[in-house]
Amino acid sequence: MKTTANATNIYIEFAGPSIVYAFNIDARFGKYENGLGFRVGIGGASWDGDGFMSVPIQLNYLIGTKGKYLEVGGGYTYAPNLYLFNNENPNYGTITIGYRKQPLGKKGFLFRAGFTPLISFGEGGGFIPYAGVSCGLRF
Repeated sequence: MKTTANATNIYIEFAGPSIVYAFNIDARFGKYENGLGFRVGIGGASWDGDGFMSVPIQLNYLIGTKGKYLEVGGGYTYAPNLYLFNNENPNYGTITIGYRKQPLGKKGFLFRAGFTPLISFGEGGGFIPYAGVSCGLRF
């Protein structure tokens, strides 16, 4: 659905491609409510003096109308000092399959939830089934 501006959102994500949490910006390419877009964020976590940062980047596609969408996407998360799978590779592939509710053509509350597995590359790599939830604002 064509609009006067692209559907740009800011949100905080818990778990998902950000691993623990991240602040993100998400927008469509072009002046559309749905279709092809991207998201990029920055986050991390710290405990007992140790911590890591995460930078999730994804291309995504929204399928649906009237503010209710199936979101499918894939991308990359850079997370140095995070040691999943007992390897030191900070690069993770990410997949998103989920639901998104955002205001149609106006500012307002955004909600996302989905299945967001992580894929670790290199020796000792693997697949972690994972999920995430987000809330934020469309502006």
